[in-house]
Amino acid sequence: MIVHAMDGRIRIRDTSLERAELGHHLTKTLRKAKGILGADVNEISGSMLIQYDPGQTNLDTIKGLIPSSIWAEGTSRRSPEDGKVVDLALWKRRNTNRLTMGRVVKGGMLSSLSVCLLFGLMGRKELHLLAGLVFLGFLQLHMTKHKNRLFS
Repeated sequence: MIVHAMDGRIRIRDTSLERAELGHHLTKTLRKAKGILGADVNEISGSMLIQYDPGQTNLDTIKGLIPSSIWAEGTSRRSPEDGKVVDLALWKRRNTNRLTMGRVVKGGMLSSLSVCLLFGLMGRKELHLLAGLVFLGFLQLHMTKHKNRLFS
């Protein structure tokens, strides 16, 4: 899919560009085409930068030289957890749930810590202790979620 485009320059990204043979073939094909100034593939990020002369060619012509599966919105994505290609709809749904849970946990930590400090300043020991325990519960959830980054 197109990540960025302006006159004379296009960047596309797709997991299929991580395969060296496809990237090499596309680069070779594009460099032979009229108006293409440069085509470079980054196999690590799965992206391709195409530089062209807008006076000699246009985006539609360039699209015709590249497989349509790369221009599509995409049906797969590389998972950041294990590097495997997963279904994009499933990945978005799972990632959205994680983001929502992360926001709830962070909000719970902030609010329970605020309440804990407030009760501490008011001298309400029992409520201060209870709010502190709630904070520790949210902290446990947060640390469990990020254990790989915290303890690696």
